[in-house]
Amino acid sequence: MDAGVSYSSRVYRRPDGHDGDDNADAKAGPSQNCIYLQTKAPDNPRLGVVLPAEGGHWIVSLAGMRGGEPAPGEEGFARHIRQLRDTCVGDLLAGAEPVGPVRGFLPGPSLRRHYERRAPDGLVATGDAACTFNPCYGQGMSVAALDALALRKAAERPGGIGHATADAARSGIDRAAKAAWMLSSSEDVRFPATTGGPTGNLVRIQHRYIDRIVASATTSPTVTTRFLEVMSLIAEPSTLFRPAVLTRVLGGFRRH
Repeated sequence: MDAGVSYSSRVYRRPDGHDGDDNADAKAGPSQNCIYLQTKAPDNPRLGVVLPAEGGHWIVSLAGMRGGEPAPGEEGFARHIRQLRDTCVGDLLAGAEPVGPVRGFLPGPSLRRHYERRAPDGLVATGDAACTFNPCYGQGMSVAALDALALRKAAERPGGIGHATADAARSGIDRAAKAAWMLSSSEDVRFPATTGGPTGNLVRIQHRYIDRIVASATTSPTVTTRFLEVMSLIAEPSTLFRPAVLTRVLGGFRRH
């Protein structure tokens, strides 16, 4: 599937008075100068991220799905900032000095290869060779780590390393990608210009429930924690249907 995502990034020098994580007082907590401004499907497919970096810098990354891609160059970068759903990124960068050029990145479509169904004997593919994701969701390296755990588990099977090991590893690697693929692909199809991906009533119900979870997460620490665990791939998606989350999400539904 292909959401047509593209990126533009630039490094800025933080202005005086904006300490980053490398200078933050541990007792005072982490720096607040970090922004992740999400897209708003389907009418504004643009996002912006500002992250503190070493040496008193910010890394600023802008992205857009098909139809909302950042135009190249400085002018396109500035225009994309103005087109974000909120002015917070532009406000933060108002006094910041760029220290490098605008660099673009086109990651290409998301692709899941089912080597567990058919592959040459002994071949095991991991990481992007097995499954690539829309990088907006930050899943690729986490899934690659889960792939490594699946490979180790397969290699520790009794009987030594052989074709059965490869079969077990391919199955484990497929399971490692399943939740991440479901989460990212179902979100990408919110954008009408996306090609491929899941469709149907189940996806629409999932969208409504995720919207309720995100809304509840702004007021419920429990929902926030569980949602971040699922999105960070350290908990199964079924976590979002446990009573502690379900009661808060559906309770909010009744109130609204």
